[in-house]
Amino acid sequence: MWEYKKMKLWNIQSVADSKSFVTLMILCCLGYAVFKTSYRWIGDIFQSIVILGVLFSLYYDRGSKTKEPLFFLMLISAIVPVLSWINALFKYPDIVDSSPDFGAIVNFYFFLFITYWIKRDRLFINGFMIAFCFGVLLTLVSYSPNIINEFLLGMSGERIDFSYVNANHPAALLGASIIVAVSLFIRKSSNTPYFWRFAYVMLGCFILVALFALIFTQSRQSWLALIVSLGLMLWVGVYRKYTLNPWLILFIVAGLTILIAMLLAHIPIIHERLMTEKDVILAILSFDLDKIPFSSIGIRIHLWAESLKWIAENPLLGISQHGRALVISMSEGMPDDVVNNFTHLHNGYIDVLVNYGVVGLSVFIFSIWSLLRRGMDKTQKTQCACLSVGFIIFFLTINMFESFLTFKSGEFIFNSVAAMILSMIYNEREKGDA
Repeated sequence: MWEYKKMKLWNIQSVADSKSFVTLMILCCLGYAVFKTSYRWIGDIFQSIVILGVLFSLYYDRGSKTKEPLFFLMLISAIVPVLSWINALFKYPDIVDSSPDFGAIVNFYFFLFITYWIKRDRLFINGFMIAFCFGVLLTLVSYSPNIINEFLLGMSGERIDFSYVNANHPAALLGASIIVAVSLFIRKSSNTPYFWRFAYVMLGCFILVALFALIFTQSRQSWLALIVSLGLMLWVGVYRKYTLNPWLILFIVAGLTILIAMLLAHIPIIHERLMTEKDVILAILSFDLDKIPFSSIGIRIHLWAESLKWIAENPLLGISQHGRALVISMSEGMPDDVVNNFTHLHNGYIDVLVNYGVVGLSVFIFSIWSLLRRGMDKTQKTQCACLSVGFIIFFLTINMFESFLTFKSGEFIFNSVAAMILSMIYNEREKGDA
């Protein structure tokens, strides 16, 4: 009997380690990157296969392949919504669902499953990065009724959203893809193969198209996030390459970034968009909430202020998955169009605090900090460090003004790029151990 079980286990191991099986899983990872937001049902199939493939592979060797510290945070993230649901069950029984939303936070840990496969070879990582960029473009094309017409409307000054959720969501996808594409240029190689020369030309074209599309979305949060992120990527790249004082380089790059931002602000389409909320910003600086109108920024300020009392009453565990909707529906003084049309608080951190409290937000923060700390480690290559700081600052910034920590688009962006970062970390470490 023991010999039979041993032979059965060996057969499972031989299949899981086979080149064909690994290749299949890599293709599914690429399929996820290309189709998850463009044709979601296809992306979901690839995602499910990747998960099943990891579980199948781990079956025979659980001990040595689950040492990743973020794996334990993933387990905690599945428990937090349950605790929050129990808390809400006692305090707000009328608004609680019959069961907790188990995937609310744990869905953001799918990047561990992608990492399991693509970390094995630098070619897999680069392929996944290219697939992500292509998937972003495919998303715009698949949702837009007429992609060429949208660009023409954008050039004429209209705000475009490519019919994907709202303008802030394609902007977030585009900003993240630009950061990924820029990081692909950062490779230490004196001999560049013909393929990579061609790839660099295509990446350059992609960045140009994505930048114009991002400008046309008129998403101020993504503009700000991208400028800051690219500036920090430049800082990391310069001080690492030339081994200069990082603080001096940071000061120079910060000044250069501010100068470039001021010059870009004079472009008509950008200038006009920035000036639309000038009076609102002046009202905010007066610290008088009643004077703040219900404009784009003004609504956000009112929603955030309304959320504070709910957070104060339920600081640790929040009030479960419908917390943010409850804040809006029970708010006093909000216009009817806000109450009827808004379903989230336009701030990822406040959304999570209301829904899952400090405990829920801490899970996100620890995960992001782990990626940033390890990705920026001096043992990692410049490409990994630049991608880590660039993406994480971008993602943290856009979540200040939109609830990407609770949206499928934010989930896709985070899982995709976090998988790239963690795979680079593992790939470099395994080379060092070899």
